[in-house]
Amino acid sequence: MSNGKGNLIQNGSFELGLLAWQYENVISIKGSSHTGMYRAILGGANQLQASLSQDIKVSRKRCYIFSLFANASGIAGDVHIKLSWLDKRGMEIGVGLGFDIPGSSFASDPVWSYYIELTGRSPEEVRYARLSIAKDLGGFVSLDDLLFFEQSEA
Repeated sequence: MSNGKGNLIQNGSFELGLLAWQYENVISIKGSSHTGMYRAILGGANQLQASLSQDIKVSRKRCYIFSLFANASGIAGDVHIKLSWLDKRGMEIGVGLGFDIPGSSFASDPVWSYYIELTGRSPEEVRYARLSIAKDLGGFVSLDDLLFFEQSEA
């Protein structure tokens, strides 16, 4: 359950291209998206290593739910996802989430795989979370509908 603040990731569906993202060897293209019109492709035009990241404003002492849809073309490279807690100076003060998705586990385009994870509780001095996604060498990996919600307290 979320707390009603909505998705904290900016442009998580890539409908605005790669606006709000820091990236290397990533392109946004129209067509074959999970929802909407656009998706991001890690690997650019040459199936290279790729990275995508965004700093997200978060609250202290909270857990968050992160999810995404992904698929691949060819023999995809492994994808590594990390969420780091940052203080007001932008220095890393902890890791809230870290997991790998083997390239062999992705559904083939046009079918989408769904991944969802819960972070650990954010530290007292946290101000931001840095979401980092990196792809190893290998076939393209498409991403769409990245979501990051604060978990409600029960």
